[in-house]
Amino acid sequence: MPTFVKGKTRLVEFPKTTSVTITRGDLLIFTSGLLATATAGDNAAAVVGIATKAVASADGDYATAGALLSVEVP
Repeated sequence: MPTFVKGKTRLVEFPKTTSVTITRGDLLIFTSGLLATATAGDNAAAVVGIATKAVASADGDYATAGALLSVEVP
């Protein structure tokens, strides 16, 4: 049975994995301490939050180590 979170959310910035495309609304997890997109095989409890903006290969910080991404977290 899935666990649902009720109540307010907040925006928190976390460092993202370099050279990874992220779509706004993607579920995110930590991989080696950096944000990455969640996949179908990931544990639902490992989801950190939802991406609030997209990261594309054309972005200036796409390949920048330690670049921060704003995440909506419960």
